[in-house]
Amino acid sequence: MIENDDQWKITKEHIEKFKECIVDVDEIPSPNAIDRGMLFALNAQLDDLNKQVQEYEKTRFLHTCPLCDSMLIRATRTIKRKYKNVEYTIDQPGEWCDECGEGFFHGEDFKATREKLDKIKREIDER
Repeated sequence: MIENDDQWKITKEHIEKFKECIVDVDEIPSPNAIDRGMLFALNAQLDDLNKQVQEYEKTRFLHTCPLCDSMLIRATRTIKRKYKNVEYTIDQPGEWCDECGEGFFHGEDFKATREKLDKIKREIDER
């Protein structure tokens, strides 16, 4: 699993090297079962590396902030909210701008906190 930019860059470089090393079975004169097995394993590894890169790119760097044009970073941050004049905090996943601090949310971000928000609101309503 790719966890940071350095790993992302290194993995992308290795993918290119991997592609250069993989030889198509058709190009191997009289490929045997071992050659086919190794090629299958190499292709499976290449697929896995590509999926890791795609997943990292999808969750880490989605786009830029529409307010200040800085990079948005996928993260979970603790934010203060207010309901019926009662303040509370909640861990909200989303895309966050490190420059201006603004957060941007998608359906899955709200879905992740929906149960906790409902519980907090019920507790406040019962007071």
